[in-house]
Formats: sequence, structure tokens, C-alpha cells
Amino acid sequence: MTRAGPPPPAPRSSHVPPAGTPDAHASDSGPIALGRIVGTHALRGEVRIHLYNPDSATLASVDSVELQHADGRRERRRISGVRPHKRVALARLEGCATIEDAERLVGAEVCVDAGALPDLGPDELYHFQLVGLAVHTVDGRDLGRVAEVMDLASHAVCVVRDGDREFLIPFVDAIVRDVDLDAGTMRIEPLPGLLDD
Repeated sequence: MTRAGPPPPAPRSSHVPPAGTPDAHASDSGPIALGRIVGTHALRGEVRIHLYNPDSATLASVDSVELQHADGRRERRRISGVRPHKRVALARLEGCATIEDAERLVGAEVCVDAGALPDLGPDELYHFQLVGLAVHTVDGRDLGRVAEVMDLASHAVCVVRDGDREFLIPFVDAIVRDVDLDAGTMRIEPLPGLLDD
């Protein structure tokens, strides 16, 4: 699964500075985490899912999900219904008819195949596609690789790590010059002070 440690990047989309036209549904991406089951709801087996991207409608558009448990087990379950409820999504899953059934699923990550994500425009990509990219400055300095993507209110921030070094790179046009998914690289032009140790 394409992610880098808790919490995994939400499958939001971002504008890509003019460079490549990435395939948003790369076949080698594997399951993409949409959220995590954080509790039960009522007595009839509904589960409460914290969505990593609260604005995403992907969960409501798929017929089934893969549940990935902390002990490594994976299971596919059909979805019979999804509805928003306060800050979570409530879902009815196949084989989950009682609160006891639902309790056994708490903690599982809810994933879909990358191909189930909505199509993107030619200048967009999903945050999970940034994870693992090698990051270089325009003058050739190697900074490390994108370990995770944080989603702030105004823009995404790439957490770039190389050993003990860590840089927080805002994913904005003023800094990110281009992204090449085929080459696995991101090129940036840092603003003064951005890379200060």
C-alpha cells in the first residue's frame, strides 16, 4: 500500500506545476487508504469511519473495500450503505449485523484500489503519488525523499527526509517547479530560509 507511516496521506488532489502529465491511477500503487474504522454506531452493526479526506465521496462510490487490520490480516467487504454523520462516515459492511460484529473491525484501515479513485485532470495528482519521490533543488542539491504529505487548510506540505534531516516543503507553485512521476522526482526552488538547518 502506498503510504508512509501514520497518519497516511489523504488521497486529495493537488495542482501539478507544468512538467509531467501523471497517470492518477498507476497500477502499481496498490490499495489506497481512505480512512480508519474508529468505532461503532448504534446496535445494528454500523461502523464509524474517520476519513483522511473528509471531502472525499469515494467511499460512497465503491461497491467494496479492503480492510487492513493491525495484525496484518486483509479482508474484502461489500458496502451496503454509507452516510455522513458529524465528523465521520457511517457505513454498513457485509457480515456486520451486530454491534459485536462491528467492534471486531475497529482499528482496521479502509482501503480501495487506486483505480477506484476519481479521474483527475492533466495538471492534477493525488497526494499518495508524491510519497517516495526524490526531491532536488533547481541547482542540483539532493534533499531526500517525500516520506509523507500533510494536508493543511491552504495547501499540502511534503515532509522530505534524508537520514536525520527533515524538510517541510509547501506544495505550492512558488516553490515546486515540476513533478515527474515517471522519473520519480520533484524539483523545487526554495524560498530564502526554507532549508535552513
